[in-house]
Amino acid sequence: MPPFDTTAHSLHLGDARGLSWIADESVDLVVTSPPYWTLKQYAEDRDGQMGDIDDYEAFLDELDKVWKECERTLVHGGRICCVVGDVCIPRKKGGRHYIMPLHADIQVRARKLGLDCLT
Repeated sequence: MPPFDTTAHSLHLGDARGLSWIADESVDLVVTSPPYWTLKQYAEDRDGQMGDIDDYEAFLDELDKVWKECERTLVHGGRICCVVGDVCIPRKKGGRHYIMPLHADIQVRARKLGLDCLT
């Protein structure tokens, strides 16, 4: 029997900072795309969204909670596939145009949490 005939997939929408309902070492693959810091309002009626955090370091601290939860749920050899882009801050918002290297900051912080970047 081909291996794909026996797999089961499920998709869950929610706050990845709290995944206590998922057992330790029970997930083979996490696919995620973190919110874009301060650039996109995902839902006006939901308080506590990570994209609403004004301070970049505080935003990264909250993302660390996500990576810790993902790491806890992953089986040995499991993978996290993270789709992320850098954040361009326009001159009208920051007084000058600059780019926050979100992808690089995630890599550095994830490595400190014990995760390896495979690019």
